[in-house]
Amino acid sequence: MATASDDPIPESSPYLDAQNTAFVRQLASLLPSGKQLTDVPISQARKVFGQSQLHKLDPRVSWTHFLVPTSHGEVKTFLYKPLEFVNSDRDLPLIFYIHGGGWFLGNAFDYEPILDDLVIRTGFAVVFPEYTLAPERHFPAQQEQCLEVLEYVVKHGTSRHLKTDRIAIASDSAGAQLSTALSILNHQRELHLKIVHQILLHPVVNLESLGGTFSEFEFQNGPLVSNAFIQEAATAYVPTISDRGSITASPALMTPSQLKRFMPPTTIVTASVDWLRDEGEKFAQQLQTAGVECGVIREIGCLHVTEGFVASRKSPTAELIMAMTAGKLQEVLLRQEEGGGVVVDAEGARRSKADSNPARRGEGGCRSIICCELA
Repeated sequence: MATASDDPIPESSPYLDAQNTAFVRQLASLLPSGKQLTDVPISQARKVFGQSQLHKLDPRVSWTHFLVPTSHGEVKTFLYKPLEFVNSDRDLPLIFYIHGGGWFLGNAFDYEPILDDLVIRTGFAVVFPEYTLAPERHFPAQQEQCLEVLEYVVKHGTSRHLKTDRIAIASDSAGAQLSTALSILNHQRELHLKIVHQILLHPVVNLESLGGTFSEFEFQNGPLVSNAFIQEAATAYVPTISDRGSITASPALMTPSQLKRFMPPTTIVTASVDWLRDEGEKFAQQLQTAGVECGVIREIGCLHVTEGFVASRKSPTAELIMAMTAGKLQEVLLRQEEGGGVVVDAEGARRSKADSNPARRGEGGCRSIICCELA
């Protein structure tokens, strides 16, 4: 429906599935009546986000952490592995995960559900840099931290039984800006990191132009991501307006030749009820037009990063996306450079001709699951 001036009118109640509806209600219950995350101080927003992400430990996954020195301070970095490989000398493929949260929310505990999910579905290792949040540090500190952590992990990967000859970066929301920045800097600085694929879930890719798409108008007041949320996040992260015109801050500003040169094959996921929906889909079109291998899919009845929130991640659509994401990561990290490919064994597990990872062949046996609630 349109007005007489043909300006579109946002839907008052866009369709959300049951799990996403439950998440909206949960978030509302954690905030003062009628308030959104941007209506409370950042410290309170972080607390609310953490409360919404309370979850049970998954006994199938083991984690450890270590400190990585960077030019912008030490970064606490987490390594997640399938439990059966904790004391194994088997080198596991590497997924480097960069979280979102508007650059000012989130930590390893908050994102543990999606990290565990990736470990369980793929049988791979996941590295998670807990970069310094904004506004404690500003652009470009976070992307430099993430890049230096990745370099450190590649250099010391063998000692932690990680394969670093092929790296996939997975990210969500604001983390997608950091993910694309890493690929840009990798080429510009000739670092030769073997980034073979990037997963961008509901990406932020243009901080120079805020509010210019239909979905940004349609969901200007949310739910979840809104004009106010993006403005606050951008101000906290990149307070200097001129910096937002950098292609690392706003990768959507890359020319076709830059996209072709800097971007690895990419998977983009968007959601129907998301302020960032059209921005992500437009970036997918830019990549495809530039000749970059890029697959894109939109989730119906879902919110921004529905795969990452405890209350919504069991949505059938979110589970489908996670299965697809895990399958893509298996494909790209097990693919041999020439003629190897990925095969499917008799039990239906995906594996390469040169890899017989028992975690994906089902040889690890069944585990009883005993969960404990975190205090």
